[in-house]
Parts: sequence; C-alpha cells; structure tokens
Amino acid sequence: MLMIDEVELHRWSFDRELISDDQTRVIHHEPRQHHYNGWSLIAVDGVTPTIDEQWAFLQNFESAQQQTEQRNLVENRLTRLIQPATLVLVAQTESAAHYRFKPTLQSFLAESQRHLEGELWFDVKHQHIYRVMIKSAAPLESKAGVTFPYFNLELSFVREKGFVLPELVKMRFGGQVNGLNVFAQNTVQHYKNYHLVFPPPSYAERQENAK
Repeated sequence: MLMIDEVELHRWSFDRELISDDQTRVIHHEPRQHHYNGWSLIAVDGVTPTIDEQWAFLQNFESAQQQTEQRNLVENRLTRLIQPATLVLVAQTESAAHYRFKPTLQSFLAESQRHLEGELWFDVKHQHIYRVMIKSAAPLESKAGVTFPYFNLELSFVREKGFVLPELVKMRFGGQVNGLNVFAQNTVQHYKNYHLVFPPPSYAERQENAK
C-alpha cells in the first residue's frame, strides 16, 4: 500500500482520460511545463480543442485540483482505506491473491461504514495491490448530513519502471438531502502513457543531501 500511496506523480508525464457527462476528455501532464501545474487539454471526444476551449477547461480544472488538495483527502490513501486486520483471504494462486476487507471512509458515520464492503487483488510475484473495489450494501450517511443511496469505487494499478501507478479510477455515487437528489457522479479515469521525467533521488543521494 505504501508503494502506491507514496508515488510522486508530479515526476511523471502521462495522459489522463476523463469520461463523464457523455464526454471523453484527454488531459496531459508534463512536469517540465510550469503553467497550470503541467496540465494541458489535448482532446475532447477525439477532437483537438480550440485555444478558448483549452483555457476554459483548465481554469475550472485547476480550481478543482486546488480544492481537492485543500480538503486533504488523506482518508483516500490505501493505508487509510484498508485496515490489514480486516483482510480475509478468499482465494489464492501462485500469481495472485483475492481478499475481502472492511473499508474505512471517515467522511461517513460509523454506523454507516458497516455497510461498506471491499475486495482487493494482490500480485503475489511483484508484491503489490493491483485492484480494489468498494461498494455499499445499503444507503450511507455522511457526517455532513448527506445520504448516499449508492456508492461504488473501483481502482486499478500498473507497474512501470518498478513503481506502482494509477491505471483506473471509476466512481459512481449519488447524494440526497431531505430525500431530494442533490448530486450524482458517474466518472471513469484512465491513466496511460507514463514516462518518468524526474526520477526520485537514490538512497545515496538522500543520505548526501541530509548531511
């Protein structure tokens, strides 16, 4: 889990495909690019966007990225989502192991978290998680007073140059307040075309810098 939680995506160039609202957008991250934290919009439904479309998208995207960072989504790190003590082995082969677990999402009330169910798949040879699925068996109540009639999260990861990186993030959930639907999200994000631009310092370099 630490291999995934501690990866530094800002060191990589990659494409991130966003599928939502019946639209597919592809954004590219280039760490050597200084504006918009390295992001650029390169395609909308397979068509190159105009300069105005790129600017409008990145204005909203950059704002959303900053809000996400400010909310400090520590609970979405695998080391918080998955408590090792709750893991139950379902099946195992020479190459993979399948577990069930009880997820921890602290934005939900404790009694609601009982309705969360999780599964994960572990690459035995390379010693890392490669897929996680979390869903609700009943409506969930958040600490903010929002009811989630349904909640589904799927994550998958891929190895690249010895690192374990995001490959897929799929989210589907809805929110209600006083019985009225106030929002719904059904999104898929694919990460691809990874290239390591700024390798992390080696152990020897870290030791030297610490002097």
